[in-house]
Amino acid sequence: MTISNDLPLPPGSFGLPLLGETIAFLTDRDFASKRHNKYGQLFRTHIFGSPTIIENLG
Repeated sequence: MTISNDLPLPPGSFGLPLLGETIAFLTDRDFASKRHNKYGQLFRTHIFGSPTIIENLG
């Protein structure tokens, strides 16, 4: 599988090095809705050691 770097990443934050936003994800019940309000329907984050793209459909 090849990954193209030609397309821009969605808005968001990768958080702290290594931890990313894992702590906030685990402790904040409104994690996704806060980021949805800040960045829009599609945003990037870094949880459980992996860069992640989240799409809010609701």
